[in-house]
This record gives sequence, C-alpha cells and structure tokens, in this order.
Amino acid sequence: MSSCLHKNNKRAIQVTDKYLRNKRYSCLFPGCNETAIQSHAIQRASCAEALATNGVVYSLQQSYNMAIKNNSATDPLHVVKVGINDASVFKGFCPAHDTMLFAPAEAPPMGKNDGMYISLHLRALALEYCRKRRHADFLRKMAGFIVNPEGRQSYLSVADMHDRFCSNFMALYLGSTFNIILGSSIDSIEYFVINFSQNLLVSCCGCFNVEPDEFESVVAYNLISYSEGSLLVLTVFKAVERFLDAFLENYNQPQRIEQLVNDIAFFRCEEPLISPRLWLSLNDEERLAVRRSLRHPDYRDEIEAPRIIKLTKADSEQFAVPKVLARTPHYTAIMNDLGKLVCPNKL
Repeated sequence: MSSCLHKNNKRAIQVTDKYLRNKRYSCLFPGCNETAIQSHAIQRASCAEALATNGVVYSLQQSYNMAIKNNSATDPLHVVKVGINDASVFKGFCPAHDTMLFAPAEAPPMGKNDGMYISLHLRALALEYCRKRRHADFLRKMAGFIVNPEGRQSYLSVADMHDRFCSNFMALYLGSTFNIILGSSIDSIEYFVINFSQNLLVSCCGCFNVEPDEFESVVAYNLISYSEGSLLVLTVFKAVERFLDAFLENYNQPQRIEQLVNDIAFFRCEEPLISPRLWLSLNDEERLAVRRSLRHPDYRDEIEAPRIIKLTKADSEQFAVPKVLARTPHYTAIMNDLGKLVCPNKL
C-alpha cells in the first residue's frame, strides 16, 4: 500500500497530512469535551536539558509525508532533525488535564514516587491510542482520493480495523487506568525500574505487545534521559503481570541490561528522541542499523536492536525488582482538584 501511495497519491498524502495536523480532538479524560492540546510524550524541559542541541533532537518525522520518500515499506526509515516543541507530541488532553495528570511524571529521577509511575503508564497508553486513532483518520481521509472502488474499500477496511482497536484499547487500557486514578481497586499497576547514573542521550515512550497475537499482553515503557542520569520504567496491569515477567526473562543477566535498553529505544519504540551528541557520533553503518531497526515489525529481519547505547560497568550490573503500585494520597489530591469528573464504567 505504501509504494502505491508514493507513486500515485503524493498530493493526497500532503493534503491528508495537513488535515490531520489541523484536526480537532477532544480531551481523552472521561467526561471532558475540551479541545486536546499537543501533549509531550517526553517532558519538554528534560528533552531540552538532556538531549537537545540548539533546540533540536533527531527522530522520525511525525508526518505522513515521510511515506513519499520511500519506495516501499521495507526501506530504512528517515531520521531527521526535529524541534523539541514538535518532538513526540500527541493530541491527548486539554491543558487542565495535561497538567494535572502528568505533573507526577515530571518529577526528577531522585523524586520518584508511585504517582510518577501511574502517570508514566497513562502517558504511554495515551500516546499509543492517539497514534492508532490518527492512522485510522489518515486511512479514512485517503480513501476519499482513491477512484478504484476496491482500493477505496481496502483503505476503509483497514481504517475500521484501527477504529476497533482504538475502541477496545480505550475500554481495556485507558479506561482501566482512569479507574485506578479515580480510586478503583479492581486492579493495580506493576512496574520494573532501572536507574542509570549516566545520561543515555535517548528518550522514548510508548507500548508494545509481548505476544503479537495477545491483545492483553501490552507493556508500557518510558526511557527518560536527564542531564545527570536516566530512568527506564516498564509498567503493566497487575492482572497480566505474567507478560512483563516473560519479557524480562530475555534479559535476566546483568550483561543483558544494555541490550534491554537498546531494544526499548530502537526496536520496541516507534520514534525515539536521540540527542545530536549521540546521533552525530555514529558512523554510517550504525545509523543505517538504527533506521532499519525502527521499521515496522512486519518489514524487518532484525531480532534485536543494534548496540548504540553503551552502558558503564556500574550501570550494566544494576538490577531491579517489580513492585506492586497502589494509588497514592498525592493522586487523590490531584483528582480532588479536578472538580466534577465522570468516572468510566469499571471493567
């Protein structure tokens, strides 16, 4: 499909991409109909301090116009300069909910608390939902440019598939997280954390399926680089913690921690934010390996990410233990400040 777009529908892609950039979305928080702003999946201040040079990082371009540059879906993706104001953003929440819900995620690495991990979990899930929703809207808009009935129906069918995914994802993942935030004890969140003493020069956020065919096997990740350290957080619902345990079995030796970090940054992630200090230090072969590794799983042969992030000996010998995450008084105070909210149905 992507090669067909490249050859025959360049103008359609450009028009659709502009349409999506201007499209209004409502805040994801239950009961809120305010317009969603561009939320940052990676804290802007952290990005500016730890990653950016002259306000710029390297990442995949958040534009469907990128598809025009490739001849096929198997081509290596293009890593380009991106301003920190536009890096890893999504239309998820209104200003009030964006501030309230993600304030705990902005804590410095030494100020970690349970509220921070809940907030990071929500951010990763919301980003994934908004990506899928945007892709469904892209396909549906593109279908209007397709003259051939069979081709048009093909686009609409895939768009419907993404819509169903979004509906299920909202109910099972975002809905359950909102329930936890609003006080439900029906489930909790399990997390796995590793602190690093060095700035890894890469940050990323999102989620992935441990088992491709298991919808409930989603694990959320947040890799956050700070000026004087870094933090890797993996989160999952307690009810399905077995999937997190199974995933971590692949990295159960100290020397495998480095591979874990690289896999999260360049194999599981869709659009890592890479510091120019790291990207410009790579040779052409290493850059190509990253571009190949970031392709969609259906179009790559690699089974692990290239070794781009290199840990110090002290960092590579660290280990962490999962811990049950309970709702904290801090989050109760935040929710009280939000006023009248509609609680979603408990799942």
